[in-house]
Amino acid sequence: MIDLDLFAYFLLFILNGFILGSLPFGYVISKISSDKDVFAIGWKKNSASNVFKNIGKWQGVLTGLLDLGKGYLAVYIASSAGCPDIIIALTGAAAITGHNWSPLLDFKGGRGIATLAGAMLFISPQITIMLAILAGLFALLWTASVGTIIALALGITISFPDTKLWDLLLLILLSIIPVFVKRLSPIKDIIPFEKNRTIIENRLLFDQDDIPPARIKARINNIVLENNIENNPIEEDFQYLNQVQPTNQEEELTPQELPKKPAPKKRITKKSPTKETPVKKTLPKKKVDTTKPSPKKATPKKTITKKKITDNINPKAKKPNAKKSKETTTNTPATKKKVSRSKISTPKGLKK
Repeated sequence: MIDLDLFAYFLLFILNGFILGSLPFGYVISKISSDKDVFAIGWKKNSASNVFKNIGKWQGVLTGLLDLGKGYLAVYIASSAGCPDIIIALTGAAAITGHNWSPLLDFKGGRGIATLAGAMLFISPQITIMLAILAGLFALLWTASVGTIIALALGITISFPDTKLWDLLLLILLSIIPVFVKRLSPIKDIIPFEKNRTIIENRLLFDQDDIPPARIKARINNIVLENNIENNPIEEDFQYLNQVQPTNQEEELTPQELPKKPAPKKRITKKSPTKETPVKKTLPKKKVDTTKPSPKKATPKKTITKKKITDNINPKAKKPNAKKSKETTTNTPATKKKVSRSKISTPKGLKK
């Protein structure tokens, strides 16, 4: 038989842990200091990292310390009352759940990593500090989300063989559920699960939809870019301007003595392939020479009829005088005679 009084007694400590964890320190600090809503900036979570990056440094550090204290205080109260290890672990997990889904913020919240670290710090401070250093190194090299996963996995392997650390083992195992469920939120975006496997994997491992680049690689690239800016070819123009200083001696210089400006470097750009459009062939237009006169159009020949010939003849010539007609008649035989005389044959001796 379960003792109901003892069950209710232990349940009070678990509820106490949930209430302590639901206190929204990050939301209140950001509102008072900058009048900004943490759910409207950054990654839209009530976490110390979001406040540190998007509100301010001292606000982020203060939020992290207070979230750490929530988990520490909840476990401390349960442990000081003589609760068993399972109740202490459940109290710590309840504090993380209250931080992630606070009823004071319409069941919104943060990730619960700082609250988990506070609960672990009370149970085993040495192991917690060691795991925090390891997670910090991974945060510098890659991301903090990967560092927390490795730290939790290492904490399980360390506390499992030692019976004195079973409370730490139970706390980590029970806290994994609210931590990773919060990473998957909002869950509406990943339904159906079969089509969004890559997004689910990225959220569980990296706490975002895409794989982030390594931070150490990004910092090396920034250093390389800074060095390249110093050797930027644009600075050649500034060097040229520094050579030509506005002095009185410049007026006496000839154009040949002035320093020559370096020719700009040509940038080779690759042309994007374009679809070939069919070109319509057009005949070339004939050029018209204005110097040569344009040929005149041939006028059609007029057909001359007998009537027109008679019309064009002088009317006076139609009625010749009788005298002239007689003369013509008399003169005709004479001409015939002359022609006949011209046809007289010459002797053979006179021929050439």
